[in-house]
Amino acid sequence: MNKYLVWFRNDLRIHDNPALHYACTNPEALVSGVFVATPKQWEKHFVANCQINFIYKNLLELKKNLLEIQIELIIHTCKDFIESADWIFNFCHRNKISKLYFNRQYEYNEKKRDNLVKLKLHNITECITFNGNLLISPKQIMTQKIKNYRVYRPFLKRCTKIFSKNILYILPPPKIRKYSTIKNNLLEFDRCEIFNNKKYNYFLPGENYALKKLKKFVDTKLNNYHINRDFFSINSTSQLSPYLTVGALSASRCLYLIKKNSKNFTNEKNPGLFKWYSELIWREFYQHLMIAYPFLSMSEPFLKWTNKICWENNPKYIKAWKNGSTGYPIIDASMHQLKQTGWLHNRLRMISASFLVKNLFVDWRIGEKYFISHLIDGNLSSNNGGWQWSASTGTDSAPYFRIFNPILQGKKFDHYGNFIRFWIPELSAVPDHCIHFPHNWAVENNIKIHYPAPIVQYKTSYIKFRTAYLYAKNNLK
Repeated sequence: MNKYLVWFRNDLRIHDNPALHYACTNPEALVSGVFVATPKQWEKHFVANCQINFIYKNLLELKKNLLEIQIELIIHTCKDFIESADWIFNFCHRNKISKLYFNRQYEYNEKKRDNLVKLKLHNITECITFNGNLLISPKQIMTQKIKNYRVYRPFLKRCTKIFSKNILYILPPPKIRKYSTIKNNLLEFDRCEIFNNKKYNYFLPGENYALKKLKKFVDTKLNNYHINRDFFSINSTSQLSPYLTVGALSASRCLYLIKKNSKNFTNEKNPGLFKWYSELIWREFYQHLMIAYPFLSMSEPFLKWTNKICWENNPKYIKAWKNGSTGYPIIDASMHQLKQTGWLHNRLRMISASFLVKNLFVDWRIGEKYFISHLIDGNLSSNNGGWQWSASTGTDSAPYFRIFNPILQGKKFDHYGNFIRFWIPELSAVPDHCIHFPHNWAVENNIKIHYPAPIVQYKTSYIKFRTAYLYAKNNLK
């Protein structure tokens, strides 16, 4: 009897999972699943504890769903990718696995691991791979000159043309298997404390919950998404990014529901749908960029000359930014939320990133590392792309003068200070009209507040960054 193995990685779901679906097309085969945790590799990649905890909880849900269709999920722990490749080889060899199915990962180290597995299993086990995590396979979307897209807008336009013409198919979950492989229901890494951390409970796990959350967002918030999405105090976004990151939800499923909701979803006459669709394409764009330019995964800027910028990297400023004690309420509230929940609204990520780089004059890579080590939805390509966009070191066509004024941003998107007061209770007594510059109010009213003074002046600090940026740009040799 044929034995097939499905290797789960960042695709912890049974719906719309190509590797699982096609492994189950032969009703006579014995199909098992495997997930290999690599704590030392995660540590090397600065994966957040809250994300590791979320992976663990989603594995529990995946194991339950697979048991219902008579498929065993084996969960093993290895030190790193090299050790995991050896373990996969030994498992396949020892258990006489005829076919290994998995969805491709495109990051540099992940590709090296997968190529090593294929090499080891040559003439032993057939490796069958799929594009299960991207909307479009990298080789299917190129410019007219057969080159990778470097700018978002043309990439969006090309994607829109493809999706408006092609029918999108969502793969159903497999049917109950005729032959069961269930032998062991234990999770081998249950003993590892990092997986059992109960602190992170802001996102419920599992693809069933993710699918319900997606449907609720599409039904109740999508049409007004373009109006409400930037107001971070009213819970107006989908908050599906953690599920997309660990693969409890596929991007294709999101796009499918958008198309189902409106035949003209790519038309800007449907602004809510089109805006959320364009956010999905941003995620896709950054992944395609990292595939085309692997140096991006190695902390290198897209614009090489920006390596010449002489960052100050003041330890005092870095510590204040991380601890939420900069004296700028919207920045500090954001950093408190990040540290306590592992999640942050996208606009708050941009404001906080801009402030670190362009006001505190700190190397963007320090912020990139800090975010990825704290975000439950930390994704290498999206995090890198967002930081390079904010630092003006990436592919974006807008020049250095893009900057987010934290006071103006706070006034515009948290006008009454509800978000600020929630995360900085020390400012609860400050009136609405003064919440974004509480020190002026405290001085005028002779009131002492237990909140730090601004560590830099906004305008003069930005001038310093702009001067250094232009100097590096104008001295390319």
